Amino acid sequence: MRAGSVQRKENTMVYKTGEKPGKGSYRCLNCGQVVELKSDDDQLPPCPNCHHEEFEKIA
Repeated sequence: MRAGSVQRKENTMVYKTGEKPGKGSYRCLNCGQVVELKSDDDQLPPCPNCHHEEFEKIA
């Protein structure tokens, strides 16, 4: 588990703004907006729609 990440029920990993969780698609847990990270070095930004800071990986 990455530092700062927490687990939600049903083994859903939650990633927070500022983390580098790796390349992929992440869904905002507040509004459902999808954020794409193109590189393993990219940091998760705040949600561009609602500014929430928690995401789950969807792809």
